[in-house]
Amino acid sequence: MFVQHAEVDNVDADAYYTDATWALAPEGQRQSLDGDLELAEGITILATPGHTAGHQSLLVEAGDERIVIAGQAVWNTIEYVNEVATPSNSETSELRIGAVESIRRIKSLRPSVVVFSHCSEHRPHPDDTADSTDR
Repeated sequence: MFVQHAEVDNVDADAYYTDATWALAPEGQRQSLDGDLELAEGITILATPGHTAGHQSLLVEAGDERIVIAGQAVWNTIEYVNEVATPSNSETSELRIGAVESIRRIKSLRPSVVVFSHCSEHRPHPDDTADSTDR
């Protein structure tokens, strides 16, 4: 399991942050990192702080296609499209600033599809697809 150091630090520092047994693999089975990590050709972990300080996404590149599995980088597609972060997804103003930066970073990759945890896939470039709304 790959996890950002910031996420491990938050889990370790606050018993109410999340359930550590659910959120983290045992220490010997995880690799902590700071920032991005290319796992293999075309597969990269992206640090996308915002929902949490240690949030990360996955970039999958194959040929001309780029797909970002963004998890809870945003709560819904409107946040992504409008480049806003809501308090329901990012609890502090610092995290909301990070979330907007992460949204912009994901958009700069010009992915053909972005997959979020709480809404259907999103095709972020209306000029590239017929439908750019939640599906």
